[in-house]
Amino acid sequence: MDPSDVGVLATLLNFYLAQPDDAKIAELGQALMAVEPQNYQHPLVVAEALARMNRGPEALPFAQQALALAPEEQKAGIQQLVEQLGGTN
Repeated sequence: MDPSDVGVLATLLNFYLAQPDDAKIAELGQALMAVEPQNYQHPLVVAEALARMNRGPEALPFAQQALALAPEEQKAGIQQLVEQLGGTN
């Protein structure tokens, strides 16, 4: 598997989202962040997966990154996640 192939990584991510396998989701989300660092959806997926695994302190920086990158119309929902994780962005 080419770690820089967005299509392959996104397909695998969708597979694990359907499972769901939060550890794999977090791993693939981070791989996608390395390839597409400006896409807010990747850190958001990681934050949500880590939160579901009760790893809130680890999830918070990813949620904050997603908030910083997100378009205006997506910010309210992500802000809620940041606040649930204990952040104040």
